[in-house]
Amino acid sequence: MIKNIAKKILPRFVQDKIRKIIMIRNKTNSYTREVFNLKYQYKKDFDIIKERKAVYNSSDISFTKLQKDLLYHFSKTGLFLGELKDYYQRSEELLQYLENLSNTVKGKTLEEAESLNLKYEEKYNMNSRGNFVNLYHPKKDINDPIKDFLTDPSIFTMAAKYLGEIPQLMMVQFLFTPNNTLNPSGPMLWHLDRHHDSVFRMFINPVSVQKENGATRGFPNTYNEDDFYQTYPYFSDEEAVANGFNMNDIVYMVGDAGKFGVVDTCQNFHCGSISEKERFVTIMTFVPYLFKGDYEADNLIGDRNLFEKENKIIYDYFKNN
Repeated sequence: MIKNIAKKILPRFVQDKIRKIIMIRNKTNSYTREVFNLKYQYKKDFDIIKERKAVYNSSDISFTKLQKDLLYHFSKTGLFLGELKDYYQRSEELLQYLENLSNTVKGKTLEEAESLNLKYEEKYNMNSRGNFVNLYHPKKDINDPIKDFLTDPSIFTMAAKYLGEIPQLMMVQFLFTPNNTLNPSGPMLWHLDRHHDSVFRMFINPVSVQKENGATRGFPNTYNEDDFYQTYPYFSDEEAVANGFNMNDIVYMVGDAGKFGVVDTCQNFHCGSISEKERFVTIMTFVPYLFKGDYEADNLIGDRNLFEKENKIIYDYFKNN
């Protein structure tokens, strides 16, 4: 009622002035709340990171010679290729599980593979990305050979050593690329990942993967990001990269079933899936606790929440050792 009376009594320019003052006040209050919430979240994240690093630093973890060799070479170049059986005792069980997954779509087209409706849930719509399909859609709190692998100390302790903190399992995919996907786009082009400063991303070939299968490729971490991105866009094609990089330095994640590779995709330019023949590859990523900047995309957080149980297992291991 008071507002209505004011409209009748006060001149229009006065009403407009009052309205502007109210809008500025509301905007200021909203901004203040956002800043407060952001500072609170930063403090909360800082406290969590501080506690997790304290737990990691107090743990006593030893490594085999093979693990030490992997970590040494990986820290130098951001790339490593080896054999899964050298790092994981139950490698045959894991490879059999992956082979069974691949048999569900072997020889199919992209459309036929997508028609299998392999989504985990509706809001988690990552079934198809570009020219490949993700075949791995785990159920929360239900174990499988991939989760067993990722919660084995022989694996996640190497990620912890490289990252310098208790790692978080963020993303797990088992990707199928059908024949002749020769029109690259998005992550099929050369790029760096932006969600962290460093990651421990593992690749396992469940079947033989060669160059013609579109094997993941990467450059050593000696190439300078700033020099590259001043000249080229975020995703760059073969010709653009060849103008500035020595293509002989490319490392291919090729090999028979059981070939095991690690790439820091936030430090190393990489790409994959440009295939003449069908390709299968398992990609699993350990990351630091905090995302870089404001890159908390729903799909990444969704993965991290999806593996809440596994991340607790990893945390508890360091807590108890």
